[in-house]
Amino acid sequence: TPTLEITTLDIICLSLIILIGLPHGAIDGPLLVRANRLRNNYNFYMLAYISVGLGFWFFWANFPNMALPIFLTISLVHFGLGDLRNNFQNKNFGPFEKFVAIFSHGSLVPIVIPTFHPEKTFFIFRMLGGTHHFLHNFLLIGFIFWCATLTVFCLIAFRNSFWKISVYEVIVLAIICYQLDPIISFTAYFCGIHTWRHITSIKQLYNSIDEFNQTIYKSIPFLTTTFIVLGVLVTFYSLNDNMKFTESLIKAVFILLASLTVPHMIFIDKFIHNR
Repeated sequence: TPTLEITTLDIICLSLIILIGLPHGAIDGPLLVRANRLRNNYNFYMLAYISVGLGFWFFWANFPNMALPIFLTISLVHFGLGDLRNNFQNKNFGPFEKFVAIFSHGSLVPIVIPTFHPEKTFFIFRMLGGTHHFLHNFLLIGFIFWCATLTVFCLIAFRNSFWKISVYEVIVLAIICYQLDPIISFTAYFCGIHTWRHITSIKQLYNSIDEFNQTIYKSIPFLTTTFIVLGVLVTFYSLNDNMKFTESLIKAVFILLASLTVPHMIFIDKFIHNR
């Protein structure tokens, strides 16, 4: 088996994740004032947001085999909820149908991509501290469950026409995930679909485009801080773990992404888009 390496295309994808994917979470800072339950205690909730992110980073540093599947599960729920809000606006359905839609959509990145491309995925997972056998069982169970929920999703769509476009989307994206390199397919989904849908949904919270643009402007300090933290992590992993620059960049990007996703998901899915 040839030795896997980080390619130029992988670096381009990482750059897109850094420049497009990571910034969409920086809006959370000024967005805190939009949540009625949080605006009166802005400093407290900002500190809580940062503390949760730091806490998950320390947890990952000490227990990577536990942190990685937790991150994959959180990503599954967050991506699934984001697609649910986009595809089924103003639609009411039961908890079972909601669960099926969330799991069918949300599993594409954290479950389906690693299952379709285990060699490259586990090559990256090992950089993040994961163990092959531990994650293999997690992904196997997740993929079997995804196949089952997708089957149910198709049956529901057969009876309810407004579900069909969402099912077609999952199937097309699954084919793309199968055909493309895992980092490319992750970048395409995370930057091209998830980030765009997130920004669009946040934009709808504002009464005018000027008000939304002000929020983007106020997010610049948070974005700058994120880039500084990323640089510190790359340097730390390069020196402390004796890693190549490309490997330390991958580790820094994905662990920072995980650490920010935990408070980001709690804030967005619980306080902003609570469905």
